[in-house]
Amino acid sequence: PFQARALEIATSFKETSPSMLLDLAILYLENDRMDKAKEILDQLIHEKYGFNRQQRQSSQPYFYRARIAWRQQQRAEAIAFLEQGLRQTPGDPWALAYLFALTADTSYKDLLWRYFDAIDAEFLLGQAYLDTEQPELAVNSFAYVVAKLPEYRKGQIYYSLALGAAGDYERAARQYLDALKKGRDPIFRETEVLHIFRMWASQALQTPETRYYLA
Repeated sequence: PFQARALEIATSFKETSPSMLLDLAILYLENDRMDKAKEILDQLIHEKYGFNRQQRQSSQPYFYRARIAWRQQQRAEAIAFLEQGLRQTPGDPWALAYLFALTADTSYKDLLWRYFDAIDAEFLLGQAYLDTEQPELAVNSFAYVVAKLPEYRKGQIYYSLALGAAGDYERAARQYLDALKKGRDPIFRETEVLHIFRMWASQALQTPETRYYLA
């Protein structure tokens, strides 16, 4: 898988900077190696390093610690980490989206919509809903994004992932195949994509599309 290969490359570097360590922690997180990610993030938080990811992803180590806490079923700790990250970086859109997803406190959503347009805000909310196991809400958010930006490949892929998480495997698979028509850039979250196609194939006779993908 792409993420596993990326982690393999990242761990091969002998020299590291704080920014590279944050990248490494994120890769550990995406590869479900929570202990490794937690160790690096706790170090970065303790040493009070600051980062600027220029709206490509959250710059806050606290945000990624919150994701680990959530995955380890520590909801209160996840919220506390997000709130701390927001104090360090006011207006962090990822923290706002996740806090709304976890608390339903509309003040976080209001701030998100104040700082970003509707499309960006719904995309971020969709990611937060998907990561916090609220797939039906994620479907609604990504459906809005795709309706507004039908050519946005990443939005289509996340819409597919949300549909799959909600158990609508055929729509998820067809949405993903439509996204592939827009380009075959490196695939992310391959495990979830493969699960969608396997479930679709198990529910009906395999079509040429599913046979091609699962080959």
